Amino acid sequence: MLNFRAQQLGNIQASANTINVMQTVLAGVTSVNNPDNNYITGAVGETSAEFRLRRNRTMAKPSQGFDESIESQLLDVTSRTQAKVYDNRTNTTVNDIPPHTVWVIVEGGTSEEIGKIIYNNIPPGIPMKGTQEALVTKTNGEIVTVNYDLPNAVNLYIKANIQRLGDVIIDEFYIKQELAKINFNIGELAESSNLTIAIKNIVQETGNPYNVEVSTDGVNYSSSVMPTGLADYFVITENNINITVATS
Repeated sequence: MLNFRAQQLGNIQASANTINVMQTVLAGVTSVNNPDNNYITGAVGETSAEFRLRRNRTMAKPSQGFDESIESQLLDVTSRTQAKVYDNRTNTTVNDIPPHTVWVIVEGGTSEEIGKIIYNNIPPGIPMKGTQEALVTKTNGEIVTVNYDLPNAVNLYIKANIQRLGDVIIDEFYIKQELAKINFNIGELAESSNLTIAIKNIVQETGNPYNVEVSTDGVNYSSSVMPTGLADYFVITENNINITVATS
């Protein structure tokens, strides 16, 4: 049995009995074949925008700003989903963050991982906002408490029109399923322009989306909406998507 490696990166499927051309001829080898499908499927490579974001996070690790360093290191935790760090360095309360306080919001990861990262980066005496507690053991055996919060999921409502091109049937349920897979970060703006592109990528040449709008209550729609709270992030469910298909 031999291992085969795809020449191209990404999500490549190799069906059974399709690898049978030898690029490098070896003595004694008369033929090759793959009797089964591939057991490892490659992942789609990151986009240029994703690469730039990852690079910025990496560069922020040794940053002098402890808030940037905390956020970057939290985003490196494999089991975490997302993270956001706010730092109020003023003498007054801002956005419900007390003076000179850091507010860490993180989803996923273990309390041990999160607590250690926060403790290792926050200077002594800096207050921490949050209802979640993580116990961190110092090198001298003393146990300290680190505070942080979990993010809040907020429903995003979507309505869209799709101009059908030709006689191909557009599967509205499939479109909703695919849109529900879109993930938003904490505090991320939801824009109809991005969703229009997403819908077009789903329907391809079968239709053209238009008049795509978003809402936080399912009543008042606009071209973009922001989460209300600093710890909020949008989620999309199929029941909150309204699609109207029009024939050409």
